[in-house]
Amino acid sequence: MRLTKKAKPKPGRDAKGHFKVQPAKQAVFLLAYSKAGNVSEAALHASISRRQHYEWIKDKAYQAAFEEANQIYNDSLRAEVRRRGRDGWEEPIVYQGQFQYVGKGKNRRIATVNKRSDLCLIFETKARMPDEYNRENVKHEVTGRIDLVERLIAARKRRKKPDDSGGS
Repeated sequence: MRLTKKAKPKPGRDAKGHFKVQPAKQAVFLLAYSKAGNVSEAALHASISRRQHYEWIKDKAYQAAFEEANQIYNDSLRAEVRRRGRDGWEEPIVYQGQFQYVGKGKNRRIATVNKRSDLCLIFETKARMPDEYNRENVKHEVTGRIDLVERLIAARKRRKKPDDSGGS
C-alpha cells in the first residue's frame, strides 16, 4: 500500500477546496465597493480574487450587504452629478499656454472660472422629473411607401430619351 501525501488546500479555502467565509475580508470588500463601484478594484483592495466575491454572492446575507454597498455607490454618483451640474468646479484660466494670476504678493493665485455641466444638470432633471423630461419614449410612425429608387430609375430613363422637339 502506497501512502500519498495529502495536498494542502489553497489559501482561503477549506480542505474540500471551498472558499472559507471571511467576514473581515467581506467587510473590507464591501466598503471598497461602496466607494469604487467596481468589483475588480474592490477585490484588489480587499486582497481577494474577483471569483471570491461571486462565491460569496450565493449567500443571502452577503447579497443584501452587497446590494446596500451598491446603493451607497449609486447615491454617491447621484451626488456627484448634482454637484457638477449645480455647483460646478473651479477651472484655471490659461492664456497662450500660461496660467493667469490674480492678486499680488502673498495673495497671488491662479485665476479660475467656475464651470458647470449642462449635461449633468439634464441627467439630474430627467431622473427627478421623468414624466416631464424623458421624451425618448415618443413613437414616430411613417405610413405609406417611399419608392425613391423607382423614381431615380424613371428620371434616368427620361434623360436618356432623344429630344423629339425637332429643333435645329
